[in-house]
Amino acid sequence: MELRMSRKERDRLKVVAALAERRLRQRAAAGLVGLSERQVRRLLAVTGQYYIRGGALVSLGRDEKGILILKVIKPAALASLFESVACLKELTKDHANFIEVPAICTEQDAKLILHAAAFQAAIPPIRVLTRCPVLIERDGKLVQVCGYDRASGIYAAGEPAPDVPLDEAVALLDEMMAEFRFATPADRARALAAITTPSLVFGGHLRGRAPIDLGEADQSQSGKGYRNKVTAAIHGCIVKTVTQMQGGVGSLEETFNTALVRGYNFVSLDNVRGAVNSPAIESFMTEDSYQARVPYQPSVEIDPRRVIVQMTSNKADVTIDLANRSSCVRILKQEEGHLFREYPEGNLLQHVQANQPKYLGAVFAIVRAWHAAGKPRTRETRHDFRPWAQTLVAYTADMPGDARLFNVPEKTAEMLKADLRPTRPGKGFPHGETTPPLTPTRRSRRPAEPGPRAPRLPARRDQAPRPRAASLSVRAPRASGGTPRRAGASGRRARRP
Repeated sequence: MELRMSRKERDRLKVVAALAERRLRQRAAAGLVGLSERQVRRLLAVTGQYYIRGGALVSLGRDEKGILILKVIKPAALASLFESVACLKELTKDHANFIEVPAICTEQDAKLILHAAAFQAAIPPIRVLTRCPVLIERDGKLVQVCGYDRASGIYAAGEPAPDVPLDEAVALLDEMMAEFRFATPADRARALAAITTPSLVFGGHLRGRAPIDLGEADQSQSGKGYRNKVTAAIHGCIVKTVTQMQGGVGSLEETFNTALVRGYNFVSLDNVRGAVNSPAIESFMTEDSYQARVPYQPSVEIDPRRVIVQMTSNKADVTIDLANRSSCVRILKQEEGHLFREYPEGNLLQHVQANQPKYLGAVFAIVRAWHAAGKPRTRETRHDFRPWAQTLVAYTADMPGDARLFNVPEKTAEMLKADLRPTRPGKGFPHGETTPPLTPTRRSRRPAEPGPRAPRLPARRDQAPRPRAASLSVRAPRASGGTPRRAGASGRRARRP
């Protein structure tokens, strides 16, 4: 008996067959998840190298300098990883039953497994990767996290920080500030705040986020980037610099996202010049989550509240929004012939790197004192990042000298308008002529300053002037000492009649 079907019925049958095959494939993938969950947990128990971060599977690795970073595992690599740690099987239909047979995990199966809820629940999450211990609050007390803590999602490497008395801690940090020459006492206070802010950020003690640590100087080689390196060295980290590319591959935002995906805690926009107008970076400083996209890799969701962003420049145009998201520290270059302090290890940075646990303990002593006092906060409203400003003003008020963060009612956008150049040599801010400071602007380019026009060359006596058409030879009135202009927008030469 011949079975005849219409074209519409055949198309419907193909759809049903495709759906059945898809369900069977998903069931096989679910079986792979169920079979491999024990092996995955065994793998994590042995190595402890694989975590879930922002929906992406990552592993611990090292960069070219030996710094601990995170590497995103692609589905193709995940398939090979499964085959190396487990004996994979799939469900195959045999008459009316399903039997298990050896199988090879394909890239498509790896994608299905990677997005399965059972698989992601078996992998521990990671939210913060630091190279030093972190102080977190648990049951009303501060606990120092060393290693991996699943409850907070923090992986903290490095040696435990010792307990340092509060007086010694304040004196130790105050001694560091003596190596820099700040424009005002408020700039010095903001530099102290930048040293203690990372401990609050990594531990999640701020109810908001930290602003950009913006360093401005009156001259080149004043110590802007050096201060950032010292701040990162206290927390056992290095500064991952992000620069503007004039040519080649890699934009500012692409390099910025790459540093975030790799888990760097200190990201610095170094030596920024010209127009700085990045909506992505401005969004990173305000939103609670940020999708970092890197070429040829899946996007990773980043928590911006656990990253320190720095920026240094002598000559740049920043938007008003970016300036209001910053904390400006103005540094002056030391006078000629100034001798910096020498330590047994070398300079200040080498000394901090050699004694990193002690300096971190000094920072922890200040955070513990603030926590023991009931985590006080002031009612400071002169900065857009109010939770950060209210917290830092509260626990830097008792430091040596005038350590108030905002002893002048100026926002960062207004501070950047102040010129660090002196009015006379030896007065005000010394050191002669320098490049203009950062200036917040709403435009992407600066208007060109009018300059003297080139003098008009005299005509040769033996050369008669060329006749030109009347419609294109209209000239603008000649200005004194200037070059005459022809009418017309294109500026083309007139044709001969």
